[in-house]
Amino acid sequence: RPFTMLTFWWHYKFPSSSSVQYERHYRCDRMRDAMATTSLLRGETLNSFAHPTSREIPVVGVDRYLSSLFGVVTALKAGTCNPQTSPNFEWQSTMMDRPRKFSARSIDYEVSLVLAGYGYALSNAAIDLANPLQSLEEPPHAEERNKEVMTFFRRSAGVFEWLAANPLVSPELQRAFPPGQRPPELSATFAEAMAMIVLGEAQVLAVQRGRQKGTSPVLLAKLASGAASKFDQARFKMQTEAQADWDATAAPFKEYVQACFLHMRALAYRFMGLAAQAEERWGEAVGYLRVAARTTVPVAEMHVPDHVATAIAGEQRETRRLLEQAVHDNDSIYFGKEVAEEALRPPEPMAFVRSIAFPCPAPAFTEIK
Repeated sequence: RPFTMLTFWWHYKFPSSSSVQYERHYRCDRMRDAMATTSLLRGETLNSFAHPTSREIPVVGVDRYLSSLFGVVTALKAGTCNPQTSPNFEWQSTMMDRPRKFSARSIDYEVSLVLAGYGYALSNAAIDLANPLQSLEEPPHAEERNKEVMTFFRRSAGVFEWLAANPLVSPELQRAFPPGQRPPELSATFAEAMAMIVLGEAQVLAVQRGRQKGTSPVLLAKLASGAASKFDQARFKMQTEAQADWDATAAPFKEYVQACFLHMRALAYRFMGLAAQAEERWGEAVGYLRVAARTTVPVAEMHVPDHVATAIAGEQRETRRLLEQAVHDNDSIYFGKEVAEEALRPPEPMAFVRSIAFPCPAPAFTEIK
């Protein structure tokens, strides 16, 4: 039976910032032109964040700025150029429940928020490219496009993993911005959780592509269970290791993560039910489908984006239809004893998508003579 393919993912909004002129603060005659170029590239990046004409434009903008930004970082650490006064970097995170501006005279603060924006940009670029893949019929060049989409998702996860492994928050910055009172992007735990979420989103696409191609229900169940585990692990990590930052994170995003977990768990159990049905294990089939049908019921009370709620509601209707048909066939033809949830074998999770390591950009300059 055909199913409805709908755009499912979260569209990330970029952090915003006020302008900075590096050449006014880092007065070094040998680097004045390089600093002025860095200021120009930063302005272009912020403009691409604020007015992205396509989802790929911010990726290009950050790519260009990062090399110059790491040039500034390298020059400062080497003592090649000493600042007269440090620039005041001001950023507003869109991932907070109550967004407000935070400022700090710290180049590490700038790097953290720019890289977080880069991770969001890569994920959004993947979503933009994935939209044509949501049709029921195979679009032209689908495999090539799918690989490109996965590459963007995997690169996004790699950026967040780099931030998690290289926390840039100094003790001074930690005192200025305690947990729960700072952009969540300054939390290494938040970055690690974001990497899991992006990989989960990528695996959602893998499930959808598998359904288009007629992949076996057992393999689809493993893929869906693997996606569900990514969302669940991300939420659990934030709640147990960075509760204050998670509490300050935007409620709709937190509910989106929970809805993704429930949705993919429901699909995993549905696929297990279809696999059992194909092997005429009707008691198990009804049991799996019943678990699937009730798993996403709480989503109706969540404040998730409309396109996400619509996608989940459509899948829930199909699951209920499959359950009703299975119950009818079992009660009238096969007479299998329904298996309770606690006696069912849970779907085995499979991690299909892995990150691509973020290559720390080579500094555009270290010393200009």
